[in-house]
Amino acid sequence: GRGIAAGLVAEPEPLDFGPVLPNTRATRQLTFRNVGNRPIAITNVRPEAVGTEFSVPAPGGWPALEPGASAQVNVQYAPTG
Repeated sequence: GRGIAAGLVAEPEPLDFGPVLPNTRATRQLTFRNVGNRPIAITNVRPEAVGTEFSVPAPGGWPALEPGASAQVNVQYAPTG
C-alpha cells in the first residue's frame, strides 16, 4: 500500500539577516512548504536561536498546509544594545 508521510521544509535555510544595528528591527520572509502527502497543521514556530531578539508574529494563527502547498511567515530580528 501507499504510506502516509508528512514533510515540512523551511526555505531559505539558513535565514540570513545580515548586519542589523542594535535597537533596530529587520524582517525576513520564511516559506514553509509541505512536501509530504498529507495536510500539516502548523501550531507554533520557534527560532532555534536563543534569546528574545527573534520573533515570529502570527496574526490570525498559522495556516494548515495541504500537500504541495506553501505559506510565508515573517521572522523579525531586533537586537538590543
